[in-house]
Amino acid sequence: MNAMNLNIEVLDQAASWSLKSLSSPSPPTVPTFLAVIWRNLADGSVYITRLAGRKLGHFQLAELERGCIHIPHSHFQPQWHPSLTEYDSSAYYFTGSPPIYIKKPRLVGYDETPGIAEKFTMEICVLERLRQNPHPHVSQYYGCFVDDEKGLVTGICLRKYSCTLGAFLENRLPPNQQKPPFDYMKVLKGIHAGIMHIHSLGLAHNDISPSNIMLDEHGNAVIIDFDNCAPFGHPCRAGTPGWTNFAKVSAVENDGFGYHRVQHYIQGKVMQPQPQPQSNWSNSQRTFPPNGILPDPIVVQSSSAKVALQLPNELLHKIIIYSVEDAVHSVGTRSACTWEMNLFVTFYCVSIPFREISKEVVCKAFDISNPHLDNEDKSHLATIQEILVSLRGMATRLRKPSNAFSLPPSPSAYSPTANLSPLFASYMLYLTSATLRENAAASTAQAYQRTHEAINATLSQSLTLCKLVSPPRVTGSLYTGILEEFELSRCGTALVRGFNELKVHVEYMRILQPSIERDGTGPTAGVRSLIHTSLATIENAIEKYPHILLNEASFSRLNLFQLPGVLIGLRQICSLQLAEDEYRLEERIHSIRQLWLHKCPFLQSRCLH
Repeated sequence: MNAMNLNIEVLDQAASWSLKSLSSPSPPTVPTFLAVIWRNLADGSVYITRLAGRKLGHFQLAELERGCIHIPHSHFQPQWHPSLTEYDSSAYYFTGSPPIYIKKPRLVGYDETPGIAEKFTMEICVLERLRQNPHPHVSQYYGCFVDDEKGLVTGICLRKYSCTLGAFLENRLPPNQQKPPFDYMKVLKGIHAGIMHIHSLGLAHNDISPSNIMLDEHGNAVIIDFDNCAPFGHPCRAGTPGWTNFAKVSAVENDGFGYHRVQHYIQGKVMQPQPQPQSNWSNSQRTFPPNGILPDPIVVQSSSAKVALQLPNELLHKIIIYSVEDAVHSVGTRSACTWEMNLFVTFYCVSIPFREISKEVVCKAFDISNPHLDNEDKSHLATIQEILVSLRGMATRLRKPSNAFSLPPSPSAYSPTANLSPLFASYMLYLTSATLRENAAASTAQAYQRTHEAINATLSQSLTLCKLVSPPRVTGSLYTGILEEFELSRCGTALVRGFNELKVHVEYMRILQPSIERDGTGPTAGVRSLIHTSLATIENAIEKYPHILLNEASFSRLNLFQLPGVLIGLRQICSLQLAEDEYRLEERIHSIRQLWLHKCPFLQSRCLH
């Protein structure tokens, strides 16, 4: 080993596999290459060396000098600017601040460009904005470490938290580390509150996952890692595999997807028996409500804990009805529903009261009246699982665009048991209507309105069947969903009609405006009146269905500005120069534009002319 080997400090290393090799029937055990980041201690220079076919740590220091690539500091350390916050170390030592964590850019993906420094700069800008708008469930940022000689930012100073959510739930904490208290309802509420705060600033995190959520010493959830955070409509990376919808554009929907994945992950971990029975949360059975609406937690000891249930049957009945409603609705409306599919197996394992009450509720809900099922638990459980599998298969089929405009088959095509069930048929019609509505956005305005006539008729049938189900509480989410689909249908139809009328009015106004000096304002006054009428239609929809508009614009796959003619009509009316009059047209148009401005980059002012 020569003298330089003694001056080498390994900073980081990461193994890399090709996607093609990982997707093969027999994935390789050895990575494609190993990237090693190291520093020459003599002069501080940083290098990257890629070693083919090596595992982590399987290299000699002497090998790093061969084929290495120098990484200039300016390629991973951004230029310092006075507008950025410099970390004040004296404030830390004299104010008793919490422990700090220094984040530095990872260099294993270095591509011989300043891209890493540019991404680090973007993260700092996001953190500066969050520092100006702090939130208890968003990572606390103290400022940057600066190399005064080079004028470069060397690191970001953040508050250090106890552990990641993933490390806590996977029991990967060191034995001597004190565990924070854990209340999954509190954690979920904190994650949701943090995401909503980030969205209120016009940003999306775009990488919500258990490794990017910390727990502080009090068990509060804190969102960290903003290297993929960006304003709505800006490019972003795909996020962490398994927790991402692989979107490449920053959007609210990306965080909604990650949040629901984390929600199901926490629930699965809380419901599964843990190897350490001394943990007071390891064997509890908990139920998650849909849509992030979080009631007070309900804890029921499992049979493995050998503790007799002391809850009255009336309370158990309400708990089970709520759980059945949530599970059935999740199976019918979500793609990820593993725990819901096994809910009734769980009920059968908890206790006899749980088994008998759940059997009674489900038999009534799905109209199961076969006499031989009364005393045969295995047959009853198999029948319930068959219905859930059929419901999930139907929902999966109806969510496919290719099936959007086909006639729905009879319930018996999915399950013989479901043939006479109003609940199953009601879900089938409800899902058909929702899929038709989403796919109608790709049609013309005229076809969109004709399709919604069929949608309303289908929803009416679904609502009639929903009212036949007993007990009624089982259809709570379905009933709400049907009513929201009705409102979305009415709202969407009104918006499409209003904005397509505006397109016509704008063309008339452009023709008539040049002749005002010759013919006066009489002709344009008539068009102004027509614009006023169309705007009133749009404003009425916005005022009448504000909660539906916000939900649709925030979390659905279909944004309202994607409806036929809406974006074109809005852009055209915004580009029109209108003098103020008694109709206040300019002010009203501006208000409508502001409603979706942060969700659609094409509504920015530079795109309107």
